[in-house]
Amino acid sequence: VRSLAKALLQGIESITTTTDALSNFAKTPISPLEPINIVESVRYTVDLFRNNEEQIKIDFTSSLEQAMVLVDKEMIGHVFNNLLKNAIQAIPEDREGKISVKIYHNITDVIVSVSDNGVGIPKENKDKLFNVNFTTKTKGMGLGLLIVKNVVDQAKGSIRFNSVENEGTTFIVSFPFQK
Repeated sequence: VRSLAKALLQGIESITTTTDALSNFAKTPISPLEPINIVESVRYTVDLFRNNEEQIKIDFTSSLEQAMVLVDKEMIGHVFNNLLKNAIQAIPEDREGKISVKIYHNITDVIVSVSDNGVGIPKENKDKLFNVNFTTKTKGMGLGLLIVKNVVDQAKGSIRFNSVENEGTTFIVSFPFQK
């Protein structure tokens, strides 16, 4: 009875934590969109991860020196922090980690891709990635990619991914050029 009660209390605590996080997320005010140089922002984030993840090789290339996009300046860092963190966590310990971040463009959009050589996304999880509370991690509340998608959507951008199990995943984020 005690172990059942303890497990029940832990479950309630976990639900409370998740509910509080969702409530705080729902209350987060939408900041005004501002023009930023997405190349500079992504390069800064990549440099932060390079300095803290020496065991994983992180390459960065950009066909642009500058690309202005209209985004929530406060939240755009979260987009690429989350994508890089997920990429790192997807790489098994017994594999030499490689992540590639590329910025390129087409006529109307700036495109940022984040690729890893991790475990990939199982077919049964592909439709759930951007759902609230979906996570494959033991720690975490399944809000990261939902927040990423909301920030990208707010900026009138798009996010998609390609994944092959046991080979890796690529997230592709695009934003309209700011004139």
